[in-house]
Amino acid sequence: MIAVSFSAVRRKVVLTSRFVSLCFLSGATALVGCASPATEQRVSQTTAVFNDLVSSKMATDFELLDKRGLSGTALQAEENRVAKAFGPVCEKGYADGLLHGMNMVKVEYEATGSRHRAYELPAFARNLDRQFGECLRSFGAKGRTIMILSNGSHISVPDFMERLVTAAAAKGAADGQAQSERRQSAAILAVVALGIGAAASGGVNPNQTYVGSYTRRDGTVVQGHWRTMPNSTCWDNLSGC
Repeated sequence: MIAVSFSAVRRKVVLTSRFVSLCFLSGATALVGCASPATEQRVSQTTAVFNDLVSSKMATDFELLDKRGLSGTALQAEENRVAKAFGPVCEKGYADGLLHGMNMVKVEYEATGSRHRAYELPAFARNLDRQFGECLRSFGAKGRTIMILSNGSHISVPDFMERLVTAAAAKGAADGQAQSERRQSAAILAVVALGIGAAASGGVNPNQTYVGSYTRRDGTVVQGHWRTMPNSTCWDNLSGC
């Protein structure tokens, strides 16, 4: 979901945004394994890039179409008046439209597992940009929406959407690879844990029998000994596996 709030900052009206994740992660396994160091590093890097993008802020950069006779505080007062007028109409319309587009991505993913609509978001944002420009002109202004990145630079919303979708896809691929490796590792750990658990708890098969001494065909004498009865595992044998 996108949470937006408006506050005038000079000639920019800033919308603080929290973007919906385009990736949906599966639940954790009961016994957690480990992915390879390279995969874990990739998960860390792609997550950092994605989180950095979603911390960006949306803003409206605009100016008046007619500034004749206006300067200084008079110009600033008129810009504030116009921004207050178009905010509930143009900015709200843009934010609602963007939210609708991103929700459609979520709905499609939940219904089909496809992320096809996510790759249409940049084009969707470009269409919203055109509508936003027309809306601003009706209030005597011109401008566009921009995304202010964490480093202070800014890019257009369509360009931002391209970066966001790319980052989300990279994060999803890294997470998927890590989950696969963790499941394999967890399966190995489960087997090891079974053996360790049996040893730590004195876990020897209680079903035992005594075998008396006997002589093999080759003449070897086997001394009498205890042995466990056969079952589904060798971890609880007196002699181990």
